[in-house]
Amino acid sequence: MTAYDSFPNHRGVARLLLVAVARNRVGLGAQREAKGNMYITAISIQSMHRLAAVLAATILVFVTSSCRHEQASPVVVHVLRDTKATFAARLRKADLQFALTKPRLRDGRPIIVATNEGDSFAYLFHRLSSSPDSEELIILDSEADIPHDAAVQKQLGTPRPVCGTHPAFIPAGVEAQPREATELYLRFLSEHCGT
Repeated sequence: MTAYDSFPNHRGVARLLLVAVARNRVGLGAQREAKGNMYITAISIQSMHRLAAVLAATILVFVTSSCRHEQASPVVVHVLRDTKATFAARLRKADLQFALTKPRLRDGRPIIVATNEGDSFAYLFHRLSSSPDSEELIILDSEADIPHDAAVQKQLGTPRPVCGTHPAFIPAGVEAQPREATELYLRFLSEHCGT
């Protein structure tokens, strides 16, 4: 009797040995594969860190560039004018055309024109004598509408014609940026608000 025959289930033992050897080989292969996977994992983690850094830098650039545009608050040109004036329709059309050009100051701040059109132009104009700095631009129908008050006339200064011969004034107390915006608007009106 051989040693092989002494085992009652020799085929079963042989199978167990073959399975054990196969598992050992699989184990060694798995270890090698695991080391390779760790290398691949280390590379992919480095790549992910680089990708995250690039994404963070890109987002930071977009956020900071968009914040600059949001911080540029518009300069408002307050205009006092009579809605019943003979040139009112032409002036409204010129206002719309001016807004469509998306005007900006030299520093990039946008310009918005806000018109003060009340039911009683005479009342609004009379209010001007008490607070002449409330408007950046005053447009009258004719020079006959200029009040005879010397203080108001001094505040108004020299008239500039717009929409034909209608006098427009920039009060003396208008500050630098609103004055620049008002000058741009007046220049546009002189070119685009026909007679």
